[in-house]
Amino acid sequence: MLKHTTYNVIARITTPSEQKYINIRCRSEVDVNNNVTKSLGTITDITELKRIENKLKEKNEKYELLNKTLQEKNNELCKAHDLAIANELRFKAITENAMTGIGLLNTDGQFTFINQELTKLFGYTEQEFFTLTIKNLLAGNHEPIVFQESLRNGFANTSDTKFRCKDNTIIFADISYKLIKLDNTQNVLCIIRDVTNKVITERELISAKEQAETSDKLKTSFLQNMSHEIRTPMNGILGFSELLKNQNLSQEKRNSYTEIVINSSKQLLAIVTNVLTISSLETKQEKINIETFSINSILDQIVSIFRVQASKNNVSLKTLKFLNDDLSYIYSDKSKLIQIITNLTSNALKFTKDGKIEIGYVLENYDDSTLTFFVKDTGIGIPEKARKIIFERFRQADDSICHNYGGTGLGLSICKGFAELLGGKIWVESVENEGSSFYFTIPFLSKNDIQFSSYNLNANNENCKCKIIVAEDEEFVFLYIEELLSILNLRILHAKNGLEAVELARNNPDVKLILMDIKMPVMDGFTAAKVIKEFNSSVQIVAQTAYALNNEVNEFKKHFDNYLTKPIKGNELLKIVNSILDIQQNK
Repeated sequence: MLKHTTYNVIARITTPSEQKYINIRCRSEVDVNNNVTKSLGTITDITELKRIENKLKEKNEKYELLNKTLQEKNNELCKAHDLAIANELRFKAITENAMTGIGLLNTDGQFTFINQELTKLFGYTEQEFFTLTIKNLLAGNHEPIVFQESLRNGFANTSDTKFRCKDNTIIFADISYKLIKLDNTQNVLCIIRDVTNKVITERELISAKEQAETSDKLKTSFLQNMSHEIRTPMNGILGFSELLKNQNLSQEKRNSYTEIVINSSKQLLAIVTNVLTISSLETKQEKINIETFSINSILDQIVSIFRVQASKNNVSLKTLKFLNDDLSYIYSDKSKLIQIITNLTSNALKFTKDGKIEIGYVLENYDDSTLTFFVKDTGIGIPEKARKIIFERFRQADDSICHNYGGTGLGLSICKGFAELLGGKIWVESVENEGSSFYFTIPFLSKNDIQFSSYNLNANNENCKCKIIVAEDEEFVFLYIEELLSILNLRILHAKNGLEAVELARNNPDVKLILMDIKMPVMDGFTAAKVIKEFNSSVQIVAQTAYALNNEVNEFKKHFDNYLTKPIKGNELLKIVNSILDIQQNK
């Protein structure tokens, strides 16, 4: 049986002129001995096909090389992308955690990028920032000039620039501008560093330095002035005392010289007294002496003292008494009130020639808790800038005053100290060359509120020695209450604020009664009463307050066992205290 064999051969034929490729396909018959008996085949010229194949192979190799290059480029781009993301995260971490504000502005000054610190610094949200320009943040007008400078020169900065935040608060910041190019576009990088604390500290240091220099000048001026004020009466005392030794003096001259010595001694004594008084006030050693007296009588006494001097200056003295004599008795420190009015009247006479002085007081209504006194003159007046300093020690409205009018510069400072010690305040209203009006207030505690004889005290309290707490931050009011309660034979503990009241109540569980002021420092009366009731529910707490509206009275009833409205009436206080202590004893 015959077998067939097929084969395909590509051959290259080279001639001197050309090179060709042929494809030989052949089919042969083979006998049992593998001898070819017959062959049949074809020869095809594939030179062009081979040429195309070679070109395709060359292109394929190029494409593979290009693909390899593209793959390498792609890997590089991926690495660059990863690096860009890492750098962006790093930049974001740096800017967001920076302690200074960082922003990017376009050439119009509008924000295109901000970090978190800027939003914290100015209070605007990120979206609000993108509607703002640097000019919108400024509290001054000079900063846009600095921004324009950065556009021209590539860099600019300024220090202690004033900015306005969203809530209208003012801050100070150092700001730097740097012109940079991003995406072929000019931008300005701005860095804003908050220096508000530094500026405030520097200003405080400058102010302290100026105050120290002013204080030094004041001390020098005071010593010079005091030397003059002391030496003048001393000269009178020593000089005329020496003249009095002359045995041949006429009686008229002897009387005249003696009067000069006495007046000079009084003048010197007044200076020493003022210095000691101001020292006592500053060291808080000045004490209050409470008594009952007529303010109408005081005004009459003061006018009588100054009437001769006023007549010499061609000045008329007038008094305005708001209350009639029977109702003009008050409970206060008589000597200090006299000294305030006397100092103010003396000043008014010193600076008034050919005019008038009015001394008096007013009371809005009889239940009002404040008396307002005044001394008005038609003198030289006080410059506006000086009105804030005239109540400071050793200060006068003008340095020339001590030369032209004399004085130590302590009188008004003493008036201020005494007015505040008595629970009031002092101020001045003035127009230059037209006159001045000095006003001061003191609490109105009328004698008519302290009619002890008209009230029947409970017999059970005669030897009571009950312990009570009076919580009152005003020393004057405490002394008033202490005096009112003195006839009840009580042991009174004084608390100057709510926290002290709580501690006293905690350390003295046998306390029967607490008189609690509402408005106090550290802890108010409401809070103190609530705390005390938590550990001592049996103690009676009575509110004492100037608040007396209906809704406020209802609040008192919720927190307190009773209440007293200021000004405190003596009979009302005694009635409440006596009734509470009687109940406590009967228990």
